[in-house]
Amino acid sequence: MALAREEHPIELVASAIASASNIRVESIRFERTVDRREHRHDYYRATLVDDATGSSRRTQVLAKFQGADRALAAHEAASALWHAGFQPPSRLRVARPLGYSAGLGASFQELSPGATWLNLLTGDGEMIQLVSARAAEWLAALHERAVQERAAPDDARSLVAAA
Repeated sequence: MALAREEHPIELVASAIASASNIRVESIRFERTVDRREHRHDYYRATLVDDATGSSRRTQVLAKFQGADRALAAHEAASALWHAGFQPPSRLRVARPLGYSAGLGASFQELSPGATWLNLLTGDGEMIQLVSARAAEWLAALHERAVQERAAPDDARSLVAAA
């Protein structure tokens, strides 16, 4: 069931990002919502300021409203990949994690510029081969790097034990 956008005002999104990181949201504007089966993606245009360096950048922010547990897991996974080197200047990267809010049931990320792998898969055969090869390169890099694994919650361990 999709959530109404009014349930998550822009001010709460900006506050959640700022409280979860050393990033301050100087300005933020809602762009669009994409409803998924069990969650919702809200896209924002924002100016983010890094409090540590004072640098600012205009970027697109994605808020994934998916429930507190899934949002935390998504944020922790993205953070682990980011810290394992899947960030600029590497060509192989994930979207920059900005934080998560249990209260909103959302994780936040700064989108990387360019087309997504999924969007590129709609190209011709040559393009599909190229992006599939790059996806394989990304997966090989994932296997080579030390990514800190998140411990499974107790309820997940009990489900595995019962299987």
